[in-house]
Amino acid sequence: MKKIIFVLCLLSKGMTIYGQETLQSVTDRGAASSNIIQLSASRPIELTSRGSGIYNKTVITSNIENWGFHVDLARNSDALNAPASDFGIAVRGARPLFYLRGQDGNVGIGNYPAVTRYERLKVSGGIYSYGGSSTLSFTDRADSSIVLSLYGDKGNIKFWSITAGDLLSINHTNGNVGIGTLSPEAKLTVAGNIHSREVKVSVSAGADFVFREDYTLKPLEEIEAFVTKNEHLPGIASADKMKKEGIDIGDMNIKLLQKVEELTLYLIEQNKKVQEQEKQIGKLTAEISEIRNGSALLSPKR
Repeated sequence: MKKIIFVLCLLSKGMTIYGQETLQSVTDRGAASSNIIQLSASRPIELTSRGSGIYNKTVITSNIENWGFHVDLARNSDALNAPASDFGIAVRGARPLFYLRGQDGNVGIGNYPAVTRYERLKVSGGIYSYGGSSTLSFTDRADSSIVLSLYGDKGNIKFWSITAGDLLSINHTNGNVGIGTLSPEAKLTVAGNIHSREVKVSVSAGADFVFREDYTLKPLEEIEAFVTKNEHLPGIASADKMKKEGIDIGDMNIKLLQKVEELTLYLIEQNKKVQEQEKQIGKLTAEISEIRNGSALLSPKR
C-alpha cells in the first residue's frame, strides 16, 4: 500500500512517459533524486498490491489517444458476487474530495455519496458553473424528456419547461420576477391569472378626508353633467385607459372608497331634505284639516 501511495504522489508531481528512457535512482522511504523520474512505457502502467484474503487493489495510469493522463483505482476479487470497486480522491484526515461508489454509481463531492438511488450526486458545498451556456436540467425518468430547466440568459435566471416554455424569469439588474413573461416591469409581473385566499395591499393614505368640514362636495347637477359627457365618474379613469394601462389596486380601492363616502354624504343630505319636507307636509296637512273643520262650522244647516 505504501508503494501505491508513493507512486501516486510521483505521478501527481509531473511524471512523464517517453519511449526508451531510463528509470532514475530512488532512495529508500520515497526520497527522490534531484532528476525528473521518467518511465519508459508503451502500454498503461499497472501497479497491483495484494490485499488481505482474496482482494487486490490496482492503480492504472495511461495516456491513450486524447484522454490525457488519468488514474483508475480498482478492487478485484476472485469471489463470486463480490462488491464493485470504489474510487476516491482524498486528503489524509479529511472527507474525500471526490468519491465514486462502484456498487451503485453514486458520486460524492466533498463528502461520501448518498445511499439512495434517487440521489446520484451529493455535493457538500456550493456549485459554480462558468462560461458557455450554463444549464441545470431535470428530465423525466421514463422518456428522458426535459421537464424543467434552469439556465442563464444575459445574466437573467430562467425556468423553462418542455411543455409550457419559459415559466419564470428573474432579472439580475433590478431583481424583478416574471411569471409567464420574460420582461417583468415590476417586482412581480404575472402574465395570467392569480388565485389567492387573501391579498393585502399596503396604502399610504385613506379617503377619510371626505368627511372633513373643509371638503367641498360637488353638486349632483355637476356630477350628472360630467357623467353625461364622459361616461365615467370624476376622478376615475375611463374604461379605455384601464384596458391600456391597467389599474393600481391600492389606488383604485381608495378612489372607490372616496366615492362611497361621497355617496354617503349625498344620502345624508338627501335624508335631511326628506325629513324637512315631511315636517312641511305635516304642517300643511294640519292646516288643511283646520280649514276644513272651520268651513264645516260656518256652513248653514239644512
